[in-house]
Amino acid sequence: MKLNIIKLLIVGFAILTIHGCGTWVKPSGNSMTQSPDGSFKVKTPSGWMLLSANNLLLMSVEGPDLQKIVAQKKDHEDAFENIKKPSKADMLASELAELTISNLKAESSNLNIEVLSNQPVTIDNKEAFRVHMRFYNDRGLTLERIVYGLADKKGFYRLIYQAPKIYYFSRSLNQFETVVKSFQRI
Repeated sequence: MKLNIIKLLIVGFAILTIHGCGTWVKPSGNSMTQSPDGSFKVKTPSGWMLLSANNLLLMSVEGPDLQKIVAQKKDHEDAFENIKKPSKADMLASELAELTISNLKAESSNLNIEVLSNQPVTIDNKEAFRVHMRFYNDRGLTLERIVYGLADKKGFYRLIYQAPKIYYFSRSLNQFETVVKSFQRI
């Protein structure tokens, strides 16, 4: 009972934090959800809440500060906003991965990012990358983030999973990998 109240408070706080950007919904089952701009679709994990806004889908089961999955398409010119670099349809996955890492490092000099792995993968029959990183937020909490990314003529697509290392990261990792496997460009 206490856990349900805590979950409700966390989701309520997240809704207030993101107020005006969209509405959280709970999709039925493991349904495929299309991005607001119609550029891709993914399978939403069962029981997770979904916020659809602009060109992204944000998913969380207990609130985005505890764990979040983001599926997003960015225009090439806006792909790496923190380092002001574009992506290109013909970029190698390894180049996109390095720009992704640099973009996160530029977000804050206090993050102390450690790259745990950086490897090529295939998503939706397209060459892509998978980068696993660990960093500390401003309060010293250890976070882990996995980013999958690919580019085509329409833009740069990324799938992000982030959660505190303690407890949450490993607990929801399988749901994230299922979202990645379901990813389809439209």
